Amino acid sequence: MSQTEFEEQGVSSATEPVSPESPAVTDLPEADPFAAYEPSSGSEPAAAKPEPFQPAAVFDAAAVPAAPSRPENVLAGIVGAFLFSLIGGLGYFLIYQAGYIAGICGLITMILAAFGYGLFSGRKNSMKGVVASVIFTVITLFLAEYFCLAFEIFKSFSADYGIDFFDALRATPTFLVDPEILPSVLFDLAIAYVLGAVASFSNIRAAIRANRAEKAAKQAK
Repeated sequence: MSQTEFEEQGVSSATEPVSPESPAVTDLPEADPFAAYEPSSGSEPAAAKPEPFQPAAVFDAAAVPAAPSRPENVLAGIVGAFLFSLIGGLGYFLIYQAGYIAGICGLITMILAAFGYGLFSGRKNSMKGVVASVIFTVITLFLAEYFCLAFEIFKSFSADYGIDFFDALRATPTFLVDPEILPSVLFDLAIAYVLGAVASFSNIRAAIRANRAEKAAKQAK
């Protein structure tokens, strides 16, 4: 065969169309991404398919250990109840001077005392906190009424007799037994104590529920 014939035959072979029966690249079967995890017929066991990712299982709240409860500091709680009850007593004095019924501060004083105990002791809804709050509420409301009466005595007699506020404080017990003044004092204190009792009942119920829940948690352990 001459060189010219060999070149013509090579060109014709290169330009010959591909037969439809010839397998094309696009006809290749798609690879299964999980083929490696399918059970095989051989002796070696096939690997298990990976489980889908579940974020809820990772951040399961039940799996997180609960933070240890802060121990109750009774002494600090008593200080907090006393300080916050003074705020209620100050409000009682200011409302009284404004000419309104200051008994509503009985409710406010009890709430503040309970809040102060929980804030300083680190333990809310405690029976010890309820007892401390009730004691300081009773004392603070009485002292607030006492100071209110002393200030009224000071305003009434300071111009004529030249007394100061400390003189009025010393003279207040004498006015407390006066038949015309005592009923008004008792009425103001009665309103304050009744409203304070309403707040204390709510705190007592909350403390009882918290105590029962704590006992149930200890028994569950």
